[in-house]
Formats: sequence, structure tokens, C-alpha cells
Amino acid sequence: DTAIAVTEGELDALTVRQHTNMKAVSLPNGCNSLPPPLVKLLERFEVIYLWLDDDVPGQAAAEKFARKLGVARCYIVRTRGGSSE
Repeated sequence: DTAIAVTEGELDALTVRQHTNMKAVSLPNGCNSLPPPLVKLLERFEVIYLWLDDDVPGQAAAEKFARKLGVARCYIVRTRGGSSE
């Protein structure tokens, strides 16, 4: 597999896996940080879907993480058009 989804929560990662059959991993501290061990793990993937919460903090973190991981291989998933509900 060359693609993985990064989510904000563990249940989000399980849901993505269940509905897409894609590998998924959750951030251990929500959208607050991208730990170095996770960055190392993600190096082997060609495509990374940043599937964080569709609120302002989640989307801001997704944009920041995309710059850190490589914009060319990251796709930011927006599920509710910016709604916080």
C-alpha cells in the first residue's frame, strides 16, 4: 500500500479503515502536534490523506502538516465544508 490516512482521533482512524480499507493512523495528541516518530513512519507512503476534523484548528493543522510532510503527496480531506458541528 502506498497511501495512508492521518486522523485526529482513534475512532476516526478506525472509521476510515472500515469504510475505505485504507491504512489509517491517529495523531496521539489530536491536531496539536505531529510527533517525529510518526513523521518517520509516514516517510514510506507516497500519498497521505490528512483527514483531520473539519473545524478551524483541524484544517489549520492539516495545512501545517502538509507543508511538513510534503505538499505534493498530501491531500487535505474536507468533509463538511468547514462546519464545526
